[in-house]
Amino acid sequence: WCEASGMGEIDVRRYNGSSWVEVSKGSASDGGISNTPGQSLYATITYASGKPTVAWYEDVAGQWEIYAATLKGNQWVEAGDGAAVGGGVSDTAGASMEPNLAAEGGPFLAWQETVGGGNEGYVPSLIHI
Repeated sequence: WCEASGMGEIDVRRYNGSSWVEVSKGSASDGGISNTPGQSLYATITYASGKPTVAWYEDVAGQWEIYAATLKGNQWVEAGDGAAVGGGVSDTAGASMEPNLAAEGGPFLAWQETVGGGNEGYVPSLIHI
């Protein structure tokens, strides 16, 4: 997951029956699907509604937020408006970390949130793609 810049990025490949290949152009090179200036860590993936969705936590100017992207055609795009920019899916004052995706009826996304020095679990509403 570590690119030439030394920053963590999220890469995605799939097995085609004989080797691991990029899911789309640049999905495992040139910054991967995250391709951000901050650290991108702890990827989770699910396959729902006929396409993969990936979530991770992202260092946004010293604040950890949850980002999510989905494959649309041959390009990775935000999994909903604002899901991979600014405050991302979480967009909270606490540190948002360790995302987990579930496919059935979703995708649904849950993560750990630091609130007032403690940790609480958050489950946002369904990500509509």
